[in-house]
Amino acid sequence: MNHEFPFDKKREHQASFDVATLAIKRAEQAGRALDDVFIEEAAAEVHAAWEERNAWRAEKRDLVVYHELPESEKVKDRTFVREALTQRQLIQL
Repeated sequence: MNHEFPFDKKREHQASFDVATLAIKRAEQAGRALDDVFIEEAAAEVHAAWEERNAWRAEKRDLVVYHELPESEKVKDRTFVREALTQRQLIQL
């Protein structure tokens, strides 16, 4: 009998997007530039939050700090930040 809960990709993506959105709001309130440095820092936050939500089922190779991830995994986290930035810009139009 399998006692694992089914993976809900849509919910997981929304959670990562929400983390990125909050990072953007905090940066804007602090007057920070939303540049490549910010994107990298926010992507690290996205990954850390993902680890907290998924530690029970993640592969060991994914349970590392952001800067130790393979580039292919970092790209995924950066994508959430860039998508959140794009949505933020669209809302401001």
